[in-house]
Amino acid sequence: PPRGMWPAEGSVAEEIIGPVYRAGIEWLLTDESILAKSIGADFARDENGLVAQPELLYRPYNAADRNDQPVAIFFRDTTLSNKVSFDYSQIPTEDAIADFMDTIHKVRDAVKNKSGGPYVMTIILDGENAWEWYDNDGKDFLKGMYTALSLDTTLKLVTPSEFLALNETPLTMIDTLFAGSWDGGDFK
Repeated sequence: PPRGMWPAEGSVAEEIIGPVYRAGIEWLLTDESILAKSIGADFARDENGLVAQPELLYRPYNAADRNDQPVAIFFRDTTLSNKVSFDYSQIPTEDAIADFMDTIHKVRDAVKNKSGGPYVMTIILDGENAWEWYDNDGKDFLKGMYTALSLDTTLKLVTPSEFLALNETPLTMIDTLFAGSWDGGDFK
């Protein structure tokens, strides 16, 4: 049985948490814009592409309705996810991989000494749409990206289920989960 899911278009609302929990789903994935609106944070990027409070974005939270146990929610890094989906296909593969890894290292360095970890960067793409624009259908980029990630001894690749199993720190509860999708953080 599935343990987690990316709801259609990353759409979430408090009203779905109970049914999702009762269906046995332990975690959901959605966009950082939902988190920003839910906790009143501003995830605008600085000149280096980093959010001002990375310790708020790069971790999962719990959400619950009034009657059920919480469900963990991971929030994607919109900027890096969109670079993979839309921008990296327009530049040489080696440059794209270098930028991807540089961004991850900047985030790693930004949260390294922050309390509240461990931290996780969630990258979620706009599904099937990206690869048709890459040379060789993205195979060169994906192979290079996964090779770079696998060889990096300062990073650990995990699924959401693996992260939750490794992390014994209780997740922060979101008081009010903003209803919306990955596209702008609302349902417009």
